[in-house]
Amino acid sequence: MVSLIQNNPSNLKEIYYKPLDIQREQNIITPSIIECVSQYCPWIIRLGVPIGTSQICHLVEILTSNVCQLKSLSIFRMDSDSWDNKELWRDLGGLMPTTLRHLNIWIYIGETPMILFLQNTSAPLETLYVRWWTHYLGYDFQLVDAYLKNKPIEFTGFVRHVI
Repeated sequence: MVSLIQNNPSNLKEIYYKPLDIQREQNIITPSIIECVSQYCPWIIRLGVPIGTSQICHLVEILTSNVCQLKSLSIFRMDSDSWDNKELWRDLGGLMPTTLRHLNIWIYIGETPMILFLQNTSAPLETLYVRWWTHYLGYDFQLVDAYLKNKPIEFTGFVRHVI
């Protein structure tokens, strides 16, 4: 995957690499994928990558690039470190590009960090999928309703996985 990115940077507009469950369970990180995307493909349109907390800087590089055209972003947790950090999600919310329409988060996020993320994002999201909402959390309905309050999107059309 890394050599494909390095050898075809101007042709790649979509990269989606979802790790196998066994990779996540064993914390096998593929650090070079998101790093390569940040170095070679800052104009990517659709991106799905595994990410560890030590790799957030590469995600930030992609999101803040002056040529960022990202429309769809899927991030998959690849480490055992906690991502339930208020400042992290608040800051990431503020970095989401205005081109972003679809966001899929396969990482546990608590209620307060998610509220801060949604309050700080200027991305006009059309869909938002957070994997753990469907399994463990009960706050998602109120959170999404508050976010969608003045937007012409219905709850069921918003909370879904779109690549």
